[in-house]
Amino acid sequence: MTRQESVTHYEQNGFKVISNNLSGINTDILVNGATVVRIGGDPGYSHFAKLVYSATSGLTNVVRIYFHDEPLGLVNSSNPNNEYSITEMELLTPMSQSECSAYEEWILPALDEIRKGNNPASDPYNLSNDLKILLNYSKTHNFNIDLLKSANVMKRGNDFIILDPFF
Repeated sequence: MTRQESVTHYEQNGFKVISNNLSGINTDILVNGATVVRIGGDPGYSHFAKLVYSATSGLTNVVRIYFHDEPLGLVNSSNPNNEYSITEMELLTPMSQSECSAYEEWILPALDEIRKGNNPASDPYNLSNDLKILLNYSKTHNFNIDLLKSANVMKRGNDFIILDPFF
């Protein structure tokens, strides 16, 4: 099934395409109720989805993933066959503007401390443990951390949730 056929399949099942989704180039986001579907060719996201979906990662404040598939094979950076992934996940709430600003002030020093092997001086987002796991994973798999942008962290109630950590 081609990527467009996958998008059409979800649309025919009541999902609506979100046109201005801020999820990166060539990423389709569809929503139906409390379920989001992300269809794209980003190998970093595909790795993250498999890590979360495996349930053995130790990650706690990450998006809940209900389904992940790579219909045309492993998504990689060359994508010779237009490989893509389909990820079904929970719908989260964006942070407020003030939360975004505070998070963006916090994250860089927090990541620097974790890279040095220290705990951040504060962790108002309860993300330090997950950041450690994701930093180690990113080193092992040659990804860059993409958590400086607050758009990659959203909320489930009062909890801050990592949505898209790699590029």
